[in-house]
Amino acid sequence: MKVINLPTKKVNYSKKLENALRYFYNETGSQYYDEERENGIYYNYFRINEDICVQQKVIIKQEDYVCYTILSINAYNENINKFYSLINRLNSQIDYGNFEVDSKNNEIRFRTYYEPGDIIYMESIDKMLGYPLYVIEKYAEEILSCLR
Repeated sequence: MKVINLPTKKVNYSKKLENALRYFYNETGSQYYDEERENGIYYNYFRINEDICVQQKVIIKQEDYVCYTILSINAYNENINKFYSLINRLNSQIDYGNFEVDSKNNEIRFRTYYEPGDIIYMESIDKMLGYPLYVIEKYAEEILSCLR
């Protein structure tokens, strides 16, 4: 009998962390998109208000998660310095995570991070995913008024 060795693709992320994230999504009834699952990336989409939609991009690594909540608005306008001042002020008031602006495409995003260690707590995954939505909703009017 001839043995055939099939090539196996090595994943560069933790299956344990992926399973915990999928479990969280299923338990909370959250929709997610896993078209980049082989790279350890999951997506969600939410409407914050009538002017702001966000895309959540969760990147699973070997020992941690990084979550980017990307706003559907662009940071480029004539008041960009005023906007940067606002972002700096907001970041100093936020307990967990931070706003970032990509200088290449002016994308506004809120970054959160979770390194679970040996035990993965669903409450921490909930905070990583839910807190950015809370912060963006809380400051949405201030952000929008600065960009108009």
